[in-house]
Amino acid sequence: RCFIHNFETVSPSLQKISRDETALELMGATAGSTRQLYSLLDRYDLSHPCLVTEHLESRIPRGERPAIFFSPGFGQTLEERFVLQEQVGRADPEKPHCPIGVLSTAAVNLERRRWGVGAMWAYVHAAMLGQAGRVWFDHVTWQVWGDQLYSWGDLKGAVWAYRRGLNMRPDHGPTWNSLGVCLVSMGRRREALRAFVRSAELDPGDHEVRYNLGSLYLQMGDPSRAVEHLEEALRLSPGQLVVAVRLAEALAAKGDDALGFRVLSPFSKQEGLPQLFHRLYGLAAVAAGEWREAKEHLKIALQADDSDRDVLLSLALAYLEEGGGRYVVLRLKDRAKGLPGQWTLSQKRLLERIEAAK
Repeated sequence: RCFIHNFETVSPSLQKISRDETALELMGATAGSTRQLYSLLDRYDLSHPCLVTEHLESRIPRGERPAIFFSPGFGQTLEERFVLQEQVGRADPEKPHCPIGVLSTAAVNLERRRWGVGAMWAYVHAAMLGQAGRVWFDHVTWQVWGDQLYSWGDLKGAVWAYRRGLNMRPDHGPTWNSLGVCLVSMGRRREALRAFVRSAELDPGDHEVRYNLGSLYLQMGDPSRAVEHLEEALRLSPGQLVVAVRLAEALAAKGDDALGFRVLSPFSKQEGLPQLFHRLYGLAAVAAGEWREAKEHLKIALQADDSDRDVLLSLALAYLEEGGGRYVVLRLKDRAKGLPGQWTLSQKRLLERIEAAK
């Protein structure tokens, strides 16, 4: 009677997990990964055992809570899955809305020593969906597993989980996107680019994929392609400040600062704007000839960083164009000239305009 013929349950103990952490695939994990796992188990109450007899309609003992389920021999048809989930869900009428995670080893290519761990992640996946969550371990569970490892700083383990999920479902766009994010964090930009491109092919209407793809092109020094994808991301998610700011960055890198002004204008009156917004919007306002707006936002940007030569020179030019503050202009210009480092071509042109206006 060690195992039931078709159905088994697992409740891993913290002691066993601590002794055999490698079974959790925490490859290259940080020292805090075990503590993170303890917190995860406590959050989803995984310390409670669950007894399920051979007859699924039998009552779960009072006071117990369904925790983790896996079935090494249960069939894979939708009808069988539905019956299993419904019967388990009715097993404890007093607690009908407990999350349930099921791992079928016939459906998931997972080594036997990891069955319990896989079942745990199926339960965690179910718990994330709410009290009535029912999850049959699938490609999305692999993504959940990878996302959690990524949040712990275990990038190698996260890549392992994402790739296992893609082996199970190669056409799942969100997993390709998560893989790309992880690869960027690892500095593997070329691989990340392929992952994002594949995700965009599968989910062309996903604004997060377009944002990630545009951001990566910007990092790789291709602002034109970055603008293409970021414009699409903003079209798909109008009103997203973070997307608009990144698009303005790409436009500035491309030399289209005035277009960045139009992109950011709808957000300029919002409260609690980040410092990067004030800097980008102020510089874009100078390019567009909107001097009042430029002064307002560049002064805020200067308070955050008084050694930003672009901001100093642009603010000086804005004061000049409005016909006042000669002493302020002189101080801003002298401050910019006294900063160490090479001058960019755009900075030299700003200085020439200021000198000519004198």
